[in-house]
Amino acid sequence: MIPLILSLLLQAPPDIVVFVLDDVAAADLALYGGPISCPNIEALAGSGVTFTRAYANPTCAPSRRSLLTGHWWVTGNGPPCAAADAHTPTLAEAFLPEALPAYTSGLIGKWHLGGNPYSGLPWEKAPIAHGFDIWTAGMPANVQECGGASYTSWLEVTADASLYSSVISTAYEPSRSKTLFLQGWAVSSSPRLAVVNLNLAHAPFHVPPASVLPSGYQVGQGNRGKFEAMVVAYDHLIGQMLAAVDLECSLVVVVGDNGTPPPVAPAQDKAKGTTFERGVRVPLVMAGLPVNAPGRSESALVHLVDIWATLVEAGSGSVPGGSPYELVGKSLMPYLAGIDHPCPREWVLVGSRWGSADGDIASVRVDGTKLRNLDADGDGVAETLEYYDLVADPGETTNLISDPARGMEIVEHMAWTASALP
Repeated sequence: MIPLILSLLLQAPPDIVVFVLDDVAAADLALYGGPISCPNIEALAGSGVTFTRAYANPTCAPSRRSLLTGHWWVTGNGPPCAAADAHTPTLAEAFLPEALPAYTSGLIGKWHLGGNPYSGLPWEKAPIAHGFDIWTAGMPANVQECGGASYTSWLEVTADASLYSSVISTAYEPSRSKTLFLQGWAVSSSPRLAVVNLNLAHAPFHVPPASVLPSGYQVGQGNRGKFEAMVVAYDHLIGQMLAAVDLECSLVVVVGDNGTPPPVAPAQDKAKGTTFERGVRVPLVMAGLPVNAPGRSESALVHLVDIWATLVEAGSGSVPGGSPYELVGKSLMPYLAGIDHPCPREWVLVGSRWGSADGDIASVRVDGTKLRNLDADGDGVAETLEYYDLVADPGETTNLISDPARGMEIVEHMAWTASALP
């Protein structure tokens, strides 16, 4: 019998769809024991693999950069309607015809990764310069940036290799993104790569239109109720988009970019923007063609950087090596195929450096220990260290940094972090 992994690689390359949830922690979802039921994501998990120890960075842009490049990032970029960005090869570029089968690639929705890397060229073509064939329902960053004000007043970008435009749209952004995804998917030939970045459930918190909520859905109280309704709306839209995707010949990923926003988190000081678990532990579900024995959960330590390597291997059978593809990402294909496999990594790096006074970098080890490096003045030197045992103390309430029995562990964390920081 042909080994399963080999038989998978002999098949035609799958269509690939990546849905990025915005500001949704694993702990928010019922799939992970949280309060928000998302039946479409849960159904996808039932036909796929749920990763229970998946990490992202605590803020949007560093996470999206890690996802699209397969590298650790703790810094991000502002909206592309600002300055030019340095060129870093992305997932879409790995799917260019000279590298892999000729994938058609599209980015739907939010970019948030800086301007066009080629100075003097239109910022609206930033994703195109990074390898995408089309950018549609495009948002440079969040709906309130680059001249936008809300989910019904946002800067919509359309761009491809030859044309580009940007105009304030009054359409409801998530609905517009769904419509253009379905239109593009219907006319594109396989193999196809789509990265879908709705702004939900990022602020401003609001009650979504009834048309994007399940029939009879009751919105809860306050901003938390609105936030939960926005997550449910994204799930509802995912269901409508997945109706056009054939899981028999596709690989679908649902992943979060960071944790719960502070105003709607149980503890505001341990949420998005911090490297506490509520800020960096995110949902990750993969389903479709490569998955064997679906409905499984995997507790391996993984990070957004691993999605890059996984998707490229699913599309080609191998991950390109050498510059510019010297990656830290590890393919998760063995977990999808149900093959016994050691944990792909011992460590993950999470964190953000957004300015002069908010450096928060952490290393997480497979044994469940975490070292937080806090750089309050932005000079590149951590003034405060915090050390947690996530197994014994999942709420991260007891700082063990002064525990002499932990000294060697802490030194090992510090050494690894120094070696991994980009």
